[in-house]
Amino acid sequence: MKISDRHSRIFSVDLVRGFVMVVMVLDHTRDWFGNHDISALDVSQTSGPLFFSRWITHLCAPTFLFLVGVSSYLQKQKNTPSSSSVFLLSRGAILILLEQTILHCFGWYFNADFHFMNANVLWGIGGSMILMSAFINLPRMAILVVGLLLISLDDLLLQSVNIIQGESGYWLWTMFFHGGNIEYIPGYNFYVSYPIIPWFGIMAFGYGLGPYFLSMASGKRKLVTWALVFLILFIVVRAFGSYGDPIPWQAHPSPLKSFLSFINLEKYPPSFLFTLLTLGIAMLLLAYADSIFLPVRYPLRNLGQAAFFFYVTHIMVLHTLAIVVAWIPFGYAEWLYNGPGIFWSETLPGHPPGYGLPLPWVYGIAILVIIALYPACRWYSAIKSTHKINWLKYF
Repeated sequence: MKISDRHSRIFSVDLVRGFVMVVMVLDHTRDWFGNHDISALDVSQTSGPLFFSRWITHLCAPTFLFLVGVSSYLQKQKNTPSSSSVFLLSRGAILILLEQTILHCFGWYFNADFHFMNANVLWGIGGSMILMSAFINLPRMAILVVGLLLISLDDLLLQSVNIIQGESGYWLWTMFFHGGNIEYIPGYNFYVSYPIIPWFGIMAFGYGLGPYFLSMASGKRKLVTWALVFLILFIVVRAFGSYGDPIPWQAHPSPLKSFLSFINLEKYPPSFLFTLLTLGIAMLLLAYADSIFLPVRYPLRNLGQAAFFFYVTHIMVLHTLAIVVAWIPFGYAEWLYNGPGIFWSETLPGHPPGYGLPLPWVYGIAILVIIALYPACRWYSAIKSTHKINWLKYF
């Protein structure tokens, strides 16, 4: 791990954050432009390239939540506990508000009828920040223990409790623990993709490991130790136990299919095994970021420093491009901006049969979008680092 002398930022944190933003672009490009006749994670039908193109994007959300936890710890070292708490509370509320208004209307949906809203990743991040604002005055080890308990026991809670729509507590259960759809008024839906509590567990764990990013060699060794513990525990529990994920893995005639089944884990909400595997990989990436990303370390660093700006702009650019690409062969693209366009399902009204580009095209579009947005992200990163504009710290 290395600290940038110029900006006193943790270089490895920006590098890995930039990496997961790049992978995120691939995920969203495949959502808008890919052919979804076959589910990418359906082991019985998918191909290796298609599966891994979707599977690698599982690293994005847990890595980002983990790094938000790390950043929360680092910021607290430079501020008073009360100011850190107020910042987390206000920033979390702002992220949720922006997602449910501007980002949905002008990014994911391109409409403002609000009949179908989605509590997406900013809901999970913002809600976890709000919770962290209440926990941040606790000792670091207490927050680490809370994170580990939430990560390891969430599956047990989901197996023990089942609250269905119409029952008392369904809204709280859905928003904070399980996820799913809330029809709060007939015809008006709020779908929770990122329930807060399991993602807060990942953020709390990242906060607990925050000191590792202030020391060099010793911090790296400890991070690698945690990573190996997580990965070994994943292999043992997945191979010999029935706990940790709602769907057990299955052996297939093909060794590749068996391996795909072994690592095919539940993200919505994140299962215990999903978290072990993704965070284990993320911690190894953080420990060896300088070596792994050496050829592209500065471009990734710039993207990582402008993560929120990159997130918002890439959604708008991809959505606009998808409409253009759909309009050229079909002469219409209403399914991409009428209704819940975030769910690219063939069952949506007006969705033409045969829509979707081959996987190499998806990769090509993702790369072009990253290249096109990079100068703007570099400019934004420079603005944040050289100008003391107070409100920019929220983004």
